[in-house]
Amino acid sequence: SWSYQAPGPPPALDAGENEIVWLEGCVVEPFEEYGELGRFVLELAPGARARISVPSRQDRPPPRLDYGEQVRIAARVRVPRNYGNPG
Repeated sequence: SWSYQAPGPPPALDAGENEIVWLEGCVVEPFEEYGELGRFVLELAPGARARISVPSRQDRPPPRLDYGEQVRIAARVRVPRNYGNPG
């Protein structure tokens, strides 16, 4: 026996397009470099995650963020794009 649960509604953000907000949570995917960007995933609340992108800079080493570390960061946020790919 199996069951299917339809995806919920898309996330709603209470922030303007270029507004800077504070995000606070637990690192659930550690920092990795992808070309010109570094990325990590922050769990804000159970079931609510944000992928954080940080531009690489020659004058500053990338942050060292380990799984489980608590982080507070000022960031601009946007709703994720799905590009019409179901699931």
